[in-house]
Amino acid sequence: MKTPHNLHRPRCAVVCMLLAAACATQTAERAVVATDSNTPDPAHRILQIGEAGAYTWFIDEDGLSVSRDRGQTADPQSLPFKPAAAVVEPAGAGLVAGLGAAAQTVAIATAAEVQSGWRTASFQLPFEASAVTVVRTAKVAVVLVRRATGSGVSIGRSLISVDGGASWKQADAPAYGELTAAGADIYLLPSAAPDAVFRLADGGWEREPLPAHPGRDVRYGHPIGQGANLLLPAVDVTEGPELRWLAPTPTGWQPTGSPLALSPKGQTVPPTVRTDDGALRVLLNDGESISVVTSTDDANSYRTAPADGLAGAPIELAAGSDGSLTTLLDTTSCSGGKSQCTGATMAFSSEDGGATWNRWR
Repeated sequence: MKTPHNLHRPRCAVVCMLLAAACATQTAERAVVATDSNTPDPAHRILQIGEAGAYTWFIDEDGLSVSRDRGQTADPQSLPFKPAAAVVEPAGAGLVAGLGAAAQTVAIATAAEVQSGWRTASFQLPFEASAVTVVRTAKVAVVLVRRATGSGVSIGRSLISVDGGASWKQADAPAYGELTAAGADIYLLPSAAPDAVFRLADGGWEREPLPAHPGRDVRYGHPIGQGANLLLPAVDVTEGPELRWLAPTPTGWQPTGSPLALSPKGQTVPPTVRTDDGALRVLLNDGESISVVTSTDDANSYRTAPADGLAGAPIELAAGSDGSLTTLLDTTSCSGGKSQCTGATMAFSSEDGGATWNRWR
């Protein structure tokens, strides 16, 4: 497994999965050796996981760790702040960010190669922040911070570096949301009621409109693939529900392909990736079992097969450049009105297109 999309964001991708698992708080992670057992450790919850090239990285309650053997062993990274988001490039360059210890600050760490140490800095913000996420390509690094507003409004501010983190330019962002690297492009999908996707250009964030859906409840995932293979998944909850697809055009994102029917519980975009060979893969959970859906003709037709070895709620899906897949699975179960919860968040990988899965963390 080499390159998951968010878990495949660039071709040699980044993965950024910030979890808000049911009945769990977002506290960071622990470097443990993977076992063959599928019995969850009730104290273990991965908050973010990613993979690119030979590197796998994850954040748990102990901070950031980096592995070069698919999670069998992991090296904890020494940072002077609590990491909230991280990404590692295939060549080993790293970017980490977290909320600063002082009020209205964000902490950033960069590394030319993660095993050679981190350079850290703290930046003053014009507001108190409540969340942070990151993305990095070969030429640009972006840290996106959310303003703590106490309302449903999503206000963002971006810090951008074009010199490997030596200097940063701070400016308002059109919103806070999920960052995705697609090849050399970086996209921002607002987290609150998006009516457009924003692409980072030399002059700042350029708005790319989404289709209007008056009277309909449409929810979006992050862009997957890159270039001519770029797609935006969306779930129309009003009908079905159905998983639909949009492709970028000169006038904005427009529908393409055929819809994929979801179970009645499908209220959000299921974990979805586009692999380097152009195939689309979707993990579907009907509440009783998990299946993997594949399309090799740009979402015009689909084939479905059981995902042997998975039980729980898939949170994210990544694709490696060698065709392997990685998913993050939440096994949390609650009782007493969600006051008593047990479970864990575990990573599983597949080397056969999603037919069989093995736990690696």
